[in-house]
Amino acid sequence: MQEYIVNENGEKVLLGSRRPDGTIRKERRIRAGYIPQDEQAVYESRGMMARANIPRCPGLDSAQASGAAAAAAKSKAAKKNEKRKAKKAETEAEQPSRYCGMCQDWKQRCL
Repeated sequence: MQEYIVNENGEKVLLGSRRPDGTIRKERRIRAGYIPQDEQAVYESRGMMARANIPRCPGLDSAQASGAAAAAAKSKAAKKNEKRKAKKAETEAEQPSRYCGMCQDWKQRCL
């Protein structure tokens, strides 16, 4: 951590230091009341604040609300794809794999 001294004006003065190559850094003054950019609060617009304060339905769990929204948000194509995947998994479970694992070439199928 860098050392500093507080002036009679309330300013902080970071003391000069020596660099590894032997040169000296100048001392730096920091005005009283200055807050570095990294420590400043993030700006919130009026709309963001209004959305944060929207009342929720009492008794409704947030997990239930997000689950219901996700289920209702599925499109016709998404439902169709889901059925297709389920059918494919079902047919693969019924048919044994033709690859026995003992073949040298993984592309070659055992018949």
